[in-house]
Amino acid sequence: MKKIITFIVVGVLMLSTNAAVFANSTTTSMSVGTTHTGLVKEDGQLVMWGMNEYGEFGIGKTSMFKQGFTDSEKDVVDVACGYFYSTAILKKDGSMWVCGRNNYGQLGNGKHGITQISKEFVKLDTNVVKIGAGEGYFIYLKKDGSLWGVGSSDSGKLTNKYSGDYVTKPVKLIDGIRDFSTYCRNTAAINKSNELYMFGNNTNGQLGIGNNNESVNVNLPVKVLENVRTVSCGVDYVLAVKNDNTLYSWGKNDYCQLMNGKTAYDKDYVQVYKPTKVADNVLKACAGGDDSAYITIDNKLYMTGRSLYGQSGIDPVTYIIKEPRLVAEKVKDVAVQEHTIYTTLDGKTYTAGHNMNGSGDFYDGFMERPYTIAEEYEFSKLLDFNNKSYVVPKKIKQSIIVKTKKVKVKQKKLKKKKQIVKAITVKNAQGKVNYIKIKKGSSSKLSINKKSGKILIKKGTKKGTYKIKVKVVAAGNSKYESTYKVVTVKIKVNK
Repeated sequence: MKKIITFIVVGVLMLSTNAAVFANSTTTSMSVGTTHTGLVKEDGQLVMWGMNEYGEFGIGKTSMFKQGFTDSEKDVVDVACGYFYSTAILKKDGSMWVCGRNNYGQLGNGKHGITQISKEFVKLDTNVVKIGAGEGYFIYLKKDGSLWGVGSSDSGKLTNKYSGDYVTKPVKLIDGIRDFSTYCRNTAAINKSNELYMFGNNTNGQLGIGNNNESVNVNLPVKVLENVRTVSCGVDYVLAVKNDNTLYSWGKNDYCQLMNGKTAYDKDYVQVYKPTKVADNVLKACAGGDDSAYITIDNKLYMTGRSLYGQSGIDPVTYIIKEPRLVAEKVKDVAVQEHTIYTTLDGKTYTAGHNMNGSGDFYDGFMERPYTIAEEYEFSKLLDFNNKSYVVPKKIKQSIIVKTKKVKVKQKKLKKKKQIVKAITVKNAQGKVNYIKIKKGSSSKLSINKKSGKILIKKGTKKGTYKIKVKVVAAGNSKYESTYKVVTVKIKVNK
């Protein structure tokens, strides 16, 4: 007997660091589709909500109305909600299961048709380590590093090896892959040399090859970027994070989903058809529909985009966010479409956004939900290239040395103007160093330059001893992990 989870509240309901990124989510444990959503709890229980018109929940029945939180399958480690009406799950034993609509043959049973559906999950393949879903198709990665696909094959969705509209049985697409992301009508695949390859549609330049020619005269997949750690495909655009924690974006940009401070409607806008750097110190990024998100190395969540349905938690909800807006701190993972789910380092889950079809309920702001989402599935440890175990290399922990000195300043100088002093030195740091003031325990008379670490003492500061607590962050690089230390600097103002 399947359990329906309901909530009663006043008003309207609404609904980490592994290297993997999953389409419109930074973890395999949650996925937001256009009409339905799924998450995997700590105990492997799959919870679904939204529309179940075509059996997307896999519970043996359908409904024409939006459904609340519903328990589905158990022993699940990975969920992928299709762009419309189908769902895939990965179980602990490496078996991949699918359900929902089969209009493009995405269920892999050799058939297709607009009336064909499966109300229950059916097995598609074995020895699978990661799954993904797009518009009428599924993509998945097997233990041997081979990438497979099934379903809709127009516009190069399954590479240009397979023409026509339907591939009704799983086919191999490419070998030597360690990670991938797919959504809507594009796939990005990272090989074991950290090279990024793209295939699929190119209407908005999302292939990253410098143009938006739909009939691209290249062999797909096509290489577009090197030294890539993670990648996330959205609706006709892509976000990629390199090993040095820099964020690159390209493709469609109607609402600043490329996170570059511009929209396609600006008079001076230039289309972005090639990977372009837009941010530093990014741990992982998430591309959605008209909205994007990234999590920094110090676990802060930033979002840009349309936020038409309040998915970024702002008021008014129709506001377009051009510059990355801080949404929350201590964030582990995030999933974005027309609604947002994010989880925190202490295991809490928050949601906001779309009320249409129940795949996230409209709410002004974020609301906490009583779910602890499962840890990211460590599929990379299961990969085996050419019978040789391949594990994504772990970064080296760095140990930075931070020293402070007590500074004395004469009050008569502060009567005339502010004073700037250098009181912090850093050694052995790998990557960029940033200095962040910790408000608690720090004087309001003191501030710090984020890049130089120089401390500013306000004009008119009176005689006395003042303290500033500073978080010194070393960003790390492709070889070293990020790290930080907290220090306290004393500033004495004399006569």
